[in-house]
Amino acid sequence: MKILLTRPLAQAAVTVKMLREAGIASCSFAVQRMDGQLPPALQASTTAIFADATPIDGLIFISANAVEFGWPWIKQLSLPPLYAVGAATAQALRERVGSLTEINQPVSQFDSEGLLAMPQLAAVSGQRLVIIRGMGLTPGRDLLASTLRARGARVDDAFCYIRTMESPENRDFTAIVEQLDSGEVSMVNVQSGETLSAFETLFAPTMVVRA
Repeated sequence: MKILLTRPLAQAAVTVKMLREAGIASCSFAVQRMDGQLPPALQASTTAIFADATPIDGLIFISANAVEFGWPWIKQLSLPPLYAVGAATAQALRERVGSLTEINQPVSQFDSEGLLAMPQLAAVSGQRLVIIRGMGLTPGRDLLASTLRARGARVDDAFCYIRTMESPENRDFTAIVEQLDSGEVSMVNVQSGETLSAFETLFAPTMVVRA
């Protein structure tokens, strides 16, 4: 068995290690690119969020990518409590702030629902919360922001990077197609609906249909 991982290799490192320890081979092809160069309208929107003098009561990071690309925007701020969607995101924050400020993360469910279940985000009426995130290929869920607004918070979505689909011109694309067609790769790992959509768009036209 060989599994194709669709995240950047650096982000898939833990998964690669676990698979290797289990005796399972893997290969990696990131079907999306991350880019911190924002389109003008998005750049202006994000700039306005951080130029707003209203104090920020919490910064919510929804991925390790959000930490990487969002940090240049917020590193000069007087940091409020930080919220991380999961362990990798929390670790990325700790590498930047150490023990200088509080980092909160869900105990078990590492997604929007897990964040919303945290007691620190239960009573947020009157607070200003900023969600650090990326703009993707699809709109994505609005559960986190909409629920926090329903609880009385002012919520700003700060888009600090964009996700775009990888190109078939990538030098590794043909090799992955060959491994998929030959059956050498027997399983594909995707971790979001957007990643699945990108994978299908890239690879479906190349796939060999077998009876």
